[in-house]
Amino acid sequence: MDLFTWGFISIILIFMGGKIFYEFRMYKNSVYKMIYSSFIEYRSRRKSIEGMSESYAFRDAFGPHRIIFSALEDQKMVPASFMTVFLSSGCYVFGICTKAPAANSIARTKAFFSENVQKKLEGTVYGSEKIPVTFRLLLPDNLPGKISGDKGIIRRQELVTELTRLHKEAPAIWSAEDVDHLFRTIAAQALKTEEESSLSSMLTKDM
Repeated sequence: MDLFTWGFISIILIFMGGKIFYEFRMYKNSVYKMIYSSFIEYRSRRKSIEGMSESYAFRDAFGPHRIIFSALEDQKMVPASFMTVFLSSGCYVFGICTKAPAANSIARTKAFFSENVQKKLEGTVYGSEKIPVTFRLLLPDNLPGKISGDKGIIRRQELVTELTRLHKEAPAIWSAEDVDHLFRTIAAQALKTEEESSLSSMLTKDM
C-alpha cells in the first residue's frame, strides 16, 4: 500500500480509537457499569432497546429479568432519567439522579411509574393486579456529602447489592414469560418505533 493509503487508514483508526475511548469514559461514569458485565457487553447491547433490556450480570444474579431505560424531555428535572426493572419478585423503579435529589424526587419517580408503567398495563391481564413496586433514587458515587440514611436513596455502586436484597426478601410472583410480557407491553411503542426506523434505514440503503 502507498503512503496515502496508510495515512487514510491511520486517520480512520485514530478516529475509531478516540470514539471508543470517549464511549468508555461515558460508560465508566454511568449507571451502566453496574448493570452490564463489561464495556464490551454494554457496547454490543446499546444498539437496541431489546439488547439493552438484558444483562449477563443480571441474568446470573436474578434469573429472568428485563430492563427499560426512560428519559424525560425536560432534563432539568431531578430525576430526569429512570430505569424500570422487572424481576420474578416484582417491579423496581430507579430515579437516576446526576445531582443531589430534590425533596419531591421520590414523588416524581412514583409519578413516572403511574404514567409510564401502570397506565400502560390497564386493560391487560396485569391491569387488575396490584403491581408490587419498589422505588429508589440512584445518586452518583462521587456526589459530595453523606446520604441521609433514607432507605429510598442509594449510591450507584450499591445498586446490585440493594436489588439483590429486595429480590431475596420478596416471593416470586412472575414467571419468565410474565417478565417478558411486561417488558413488551411497557416498551411496545418504543420497540415499534425502533423497528420502523430500522426498516426505513434498510429500505433507504436498498434504493
